[in-house]
Amino acid sequence: MINMSHTPPLSLKEAILININVMLGTGIFINTVLLSKNAGLLSGGLYLFNGLLVLPLIVSMTALMRIHPRGGFYTFGAQEISPFAGFLSAWAYFIGKLASATLMVHTALSLRQTIIPALQGMNTLALDCCVLTLFTGLNLLRMGVGVKLQSATFLIKLIPILFVIGCGFFLFSPAQWVVPHSIMPLIQSMPLVLFTSLGFEATLSLSNRIENPQINGPRAIVTAFAVVVSLSCLFQTFFYCMLGTTLAHAPNYLSAFPALLTKVLGSAAAAQYASILFHLAITVSALGSAYGILFSTHWNLHTIAQHGHIFYKKLFTRLNKHAIPTAGIVLQGVICLFYVLITRGNQVPLQIVASFGCIIAYTTSILALLYAHRHIATSVAPWVIYLALLNCTFFIASSVYSLVAVQISSFVLFAVLLLAGICMFVLTRLRA
Repeated sequence: MINMSHTPPLSLKEAILININVMLGTGIFINTVLLSKNAGLLSGGLYLFNGLLVLPLIVSMTALMRIHPRGGFYTFGAQEISPFAGFLSAWAYFIGKLASATLMVHTALSLRQTIIPALQGMNTLALDCCVLTLFTGLNLLRMGVGVKLQSATFLIKLIPILFVIGCGFFLFSPAQWVVPHSIMPLIQSMPLVLFTSLGFEATLSLSNRIENPQINGPRAIVTAFAVVVSLSCLFQTFFYCMLGTTLAHAPNYLSAFPALLTKVLGSAAAAQYASILFHLAITVSALGSAYGILFSTHWNLHTIAQHGHIFYKKLFTRLNKHAIPTAGIVLQGVICLFYVLITRGNQVPLQIVASFGCIIAYTTSILALLYAHRHIATSVAPWVIYLALLNCTFFIASSVYSLVAVQISSFVLFAVLLLAGICMFVLTRLRA
């Protein structure tokens, strides 16, 4: 058990902020043009549809938090199924989310060439390593420092979002709206909007650090999810309503804000300069989400270590003066650096690792809830649990499709890390 006397627990507000910061990363911005091309006027509505699709999974997770208020992915699987199920869930999530954080850092730093052309000669991978090292150092400080940093990045990322929503009330132009004539483009767009839902479970990793987790944990998940879905829907809807086919015909998301600012300011030159500020905000948004992941995910490793499922248990359970597990933070940073060097920041393998890690954790947790429902009264109906399993099946199918569509070799990186963890679990059990 973590010694809570070293640091005050996270409040409900802080827990909500962390969840939102993890979820509201790059997806809402990089989706603008692609969703407009595929779904037209219905592009914003896809976020609402996605919210309904994922809702059973959200409800199931909150039910698990009420059963195990100070537990996360490990506790769900271990208490309801077996220690191996708990380990597999927490370990897969740990290595998967670190791949996601690495990708966000790389994406953010890649934008520097668009924002500051003078920096084009700098090596992006070297900058990735510097930022990941910086984040590792910051995570070794007391948790209040991390919360303040996430508050700052959250406020910055709200600037472009609220700007679009505010302008949308006055500049919408129905003449350029298009509604798709087929459902296929809408189906093809679903993986894009599903990406914005991942991260709602960040509170689970911090359950031991939250004040009154049985109540505040579920509230943080539901509130953050509702905020992100609402903002994403309004942002995409108003963006399209203002630009319509102009947005749909843009080459990529980097052209979205220049096009909007040209309409607002009436000058393409002024719009180019003003768009730098919004691209900086997007960069901060990506870095804030990455930091939010690194801020919370390492507690999964700490939980695994507490139960003796990794080598050097005492080292990874030891806390510094700020009640932070130093060895776990350092290992987390090393794994991220490993991802950078092996993948060279390539989007495909990092996305596959991230998706499969989350899917394993989600599926194991929902199965745990199904097991729990058989012998105790839960706050969720059985049909909701089965719908959540159906959601997980959809996630699995989407990931397998992506794996087949690209190169199956992209799966090797995840498989090696996962198998290494399983071997570690077996060896530590044999020694016990």
